[in-house]
Parts: sequence; C-alpha cells; structure tokens
Amino acid sequence: MASRRKQLKEVKAALAALQEELLGAKEESKQSRGKREKEKLLEEKNILIRSYSSSDEETREISPVSDGSLKQREIDSTIEKTKKYLFRTERWGCVTIIKKRTAITFAHNEHRTLEVGNIIKIFSIEKDSQYDLKVRKVNIESDWVLLEADVDLCEKGPIWEPVVYGRRYVQLGLSAPHQEDSPFAISTGVIHSQRPNMFGHTLGSVGVNPGDSGGGCFNQSSGCLVGINVGCENVPISLEKDTGAQIYDKISSRYAARAHIIPVDSFQFV
Repeated sequence: MASRRKQLKEVKAALAALQEELLGAKEESKQSRGKREKEKLLEEKNILIRSYSSSDEETREISPVSDGSLKQREIDSTIEKTKKYLFRTERWGCVTIIKKRTAITFAHNEHRTLEVGNIIKIFSIEKDSQYDLKVRKVNIESDWVLLEADVDLCEKGPIWEPVVYGRRYVQLGLSAPHQEDSPFAISTGVIHSQRPNMFGHTLGSVGVNPGDSGGGCFNQSSGCLVGINVGCENVPISLEKDTGAQIYDKISSRYAARAHIIPVDSFQFV
C-alpha cells in the first residue's frame, strides 16, 4: 500500500513538472512570436520610411545642367534621348509622340472641344517644323486625345515600358517656355500606385504645373516611355458659385499634388 502511494506521489510530481514545463514552453513561444511580429513591424516601418525618403528626394525640380553625379548624368541622358518626342500646340500645350505617326495630348481646357476629325497643328521644339494631325479619338473621362499624322513625326518612335510601382521617372513638360536656356520643364518622380485607378491613371509622386499636361514620363534609367502626364488630382470647380480668385486657387492647387499618368500600354490597341 505504501509502495502504491509512493508511486502515485511520483506520478503527480512528474505531471506537475510536465505541466510547468509546458506552461514555460507556451510562454516562451508567445514571447518569441511577439518578438517576430515586432521585428516584422519594424522592418515594414523602415521600408515605408525608405520609400517616403526616396520619394521626397525625387520630387524636387531639377536643373538641366549636370552636377557631375551619376544620378544627374542618368537624368540628363534620358532628357537628351527623349526630348525629341515632345511637341507643342499653338498655345504651348504638350503633345507627346508615342509612335512614328501617332501622338497623345490632354483632353481638358482648350482641348475639351476637340472632336474626331478635327485638325490640330503641332510644332517641333527641337526643329523648325510643323505638322497637321487629325483627331482620331477623344476620351474626356480619362483625359486624353489620340492624334494621327499622314507622315512620320520622328525617325523612330519611343520604346514602351510598363509602369512599375516604385520606379523612378523623368517628366517632360512646357510650363516654363520663357526660360533662357531651354523651354523644357523637367522634374523627376516615383510611381506611387500599383495599379491604375477608375480613370486608368497611375499616380506619380511629383506634382505638375499648368503647361505640363500631355508631356511624356520616361523611365529614368532606360529612357523608355512609360506614360503620359495629364495633370493632378481634380478639384471641383463651380463657374456659377466660385469667384475668379477661388477658381484660380483651385486650378493652382490641382497641380500641386500627385501627378496622374496614363500608362502608355493603354494605347496598345487603340
């Protein structure tokens, strides 16, 4: 009998020790899991910080004069290769060549009344030449006009490349036509959205100025055409209720936020 009691006592002690060991293991696992989750959150935070840092660095306006840095030389090279694809209208609106005989411009402001079959005259920025282009298609909602020429507008059209989230781009515009050294308005940015919005626009980090809509956005490294800039976030304007000053402020603010870029792939089957 005494022996049986002794065995039961030993079994209870072993069970108690096992239970204590299991509780300890459970607590250790919980702490380890919490540590891993904390490390994951810290890593995500660091990635976010790096992402915003690179965006802030890239959204500044740049000078066309090289500062000797590798990045600046890369940007200058892209500008030199792609500026031949930027044309202008009589009112200095941007028109970007996407194929040898096809071009894209914006569909707001003075282009809002354009209709299929209309003729629009464009001028080369680099050369003393002009062309008559026919309006082939107008998309007011997505803010673009497709133009076609009867002759080649360039020797070779730009190479297309898909929009990729986080990739840097160079944006060409004509918001500074009175600059002494060059009429081009150049800025750099980072693609900020992983997929197009309901209007088919991808968001870019750098805002634009009036006169830049219709300008091309090119991959900063490869120089390939990734999209067409058509402005920034829309601001509702009421011609009946808003004063002239309010309308001006709203229009100005539209060009201070993130750019709306139409991926060039959108025109693959148009």
